[in-house]
Amino acid sequence: MNRRAVLAVFAVLMAGIVCAARGEVAVRVKADFKVAGKAGDGSGGHYDKVVWVPTEDDRVVIVTAGNKMVQAFDVVSGKERWRAVYDRSIVAMTSNMAHVYVALEAGAGDGVESIRRVDVATGKDATPKGMLQPFLPRAMLWMPMAGGLCVVTQAEVWIYSQDLTGVEARIPYEGSGYPEVTSDGKTILLWERGGRCRVIWPGAGGSATAALTGKWREVADDKIVTDAPFLSNAFYETGGGMVRVIDNSWSTGRIYFHASPVKEAREEPSENGHAIAAVDWSRKRVAVSGTSKNLLLFTTAGERQLEMRDAVRSRTYSMAFSPGGKWLAALGEDGSVRVFEME
Repeated sequence: MNRRAVLAVFAVLMAGIVCAARGEVAVRVKADFKVAGKAGDGSGGHYDKVVWVPTEDDRVVIVTAGNKMVQAFDVVSGKERWRAVYDRSIVAMTSNMAHVYVALEAGAGDGVESIRRVDVATGKDATPKGMLQPFLPRAMLWMPMAGGLCVVTQAEVWIYSQDLTGVEARIPYEGSGYPEVTSDGKTILLWERGGRCRVIWPGAGGSATAALTGKWREVADDKIVTDAPFLSNAFYETGGGMVRVIDNSWSTGRIYFHASPVKEAREEPSENGHAIAAVDWSRKRVAVSGTSKNLLLFTTAGERQLEMRDAVRSRTYSMAFSPGGKWLAALGEDGSVRVFEME
């Protein structure tokens, strides 16, 4: 083998192990898992999600991929911990240190949706007796500053009581069939009918809401709704920052970094069609992937830190940073879950 061939093989091997770029950041592949299903296949559901259990070592990642099953994987041991199988499709999922919350679609016979609480350690059902069930749940968030579980229905945001048998507040909004929702842990950003975006502060009785106005209203009307009607790629920070990923659904797009509503956005080109993003506000990191299977890493100010070619095995459907910021998990179309370690 000649010298050029040796160097080419070495470059390919290194690309899959560690990648460092502009800025002081390095990323390596920590673990690979295979889920029982394929993301986006639509057979029995089209909800694809990866979430982290917020523990001290952040070692457990929870995944559902276009099926009626939730699986828990241990990043350190590289093994599956448990799986929970349901007779209905999953429409939403979130987690805290002790439990995973799973929202199931209405059954064919009773027409009633239900939320199940699952023990993080065992995967066994731990739904409290008398838990109040919402009508048409479409998204869930765990927000300790709001008291705990927040459920977004087609018309309201429910702030549950700690025992889950009551609701502390019901916040109305101009609902949509499948509202897109993101949160920085303190505020909720959701997309309303008619192209409006609303910021909700669930604390203090859960009554503080505000429609985005001024510059943010222009962003909502001109960009989020018109160019990319998926708010899962828009992330709002309580301090006023925002990150948006816009794509043309196939090959190219733009990433916008807003320091505040009144400052012009810093714009960065993206080659990821059907782009999926994740934001870690505490460490000011933004990860972007998509159909290109590449991984881009930026600061929330828009400075590119890393570009990793062929980082994932297939088109990315969901990404999430671990609460401690050490890991980044990406769920692929083929049902693969790749966990990256941030160094």
